[in-house]
Amino acid sequence: MSLASVRRITRPPNIKTLVLRRDTTCGCGTRMLTGEEAGWDRSAFVVRCLVCVADAEEAALDALFSDPTDAPGMQQWVAEHEQRLANRLAQHSDTLQVLNDRRILGSRSTIDHIVVGASGVFVVIAKSYANAKVDVRRAGGLFVPVRSRLVVGTRDKTALISAMNRQVYAVRTALDQNDAFADVPVQALLCIVDGVFPWIGTIDIDDVQVRNLNATLRIVQAAGEYDAPARSQLVRQLAKHLPPADR
Repeated sequence: MSLASVRRITRPPNIKTLVLRRDTTCGCGTRMLTGEEAGWDRSAFVVRCLVCVADAEEAALDALFSDPTDAPGMQQWVAEHEQRLANRLAQHSDTLQVLNDRRILGSRSTIDHIVVGASGVFVVIAKSYANAKVDVRRAGGLFVPVRSRLVVGTRDKTALISAMNRQVYAVRTALDQNDAFADVPVQALLCIVDGVFPWIGTIDIDDVQVRNLNATLRIVQAAGEYDAPARSQLVRQLAKHLPPADR
């Protein structure tokens, strides 16, 4: 099977990307606003958020390359990169506090990790694309707006960037419920655990920092003004408005 064939298969054939002309809601409960990108499901005649589109692409790829008899092995592989990040964060529990798998109220969407450190709050998603080259590609200019795409291996993963920005908005909203936390910075970190990154420079797209595991840890451990009592207050505020996903 050719690479082009693989890419055609993993891109849901019934979904195309569009720019919303009015506010609407995805089937998962995510609210989408006018001007945002979304996916139009031509088979169901409904609009899907980019997170659901990305999930469909992941499912198509898994179905293409995985052996159904090896499903437990696939689940273990998927969990390993999450566990690696969680273990490394746990090693710094004296300076970092972490909320895992939090639900966004009014939505089925969840946030993998919210890390509270001395320099602020971080929304972190961990992904594993073993030995895949991580790159940013830009198109446009002059009379056309410049647009950036996140490419991992041969796959366009820009939908992850849009998903992270929505999660950052949810965290920002939770903090803004208390005026004392209005100035606390919230950063987005997409941690590609085992990807191949450029030797020079960093990858940042739409305020999302794309890093490997070690770089992610360096960022969340940066020095800042929030001491242990302040971090505990931030965690309580976030936990109040972003409950565990299993509730």
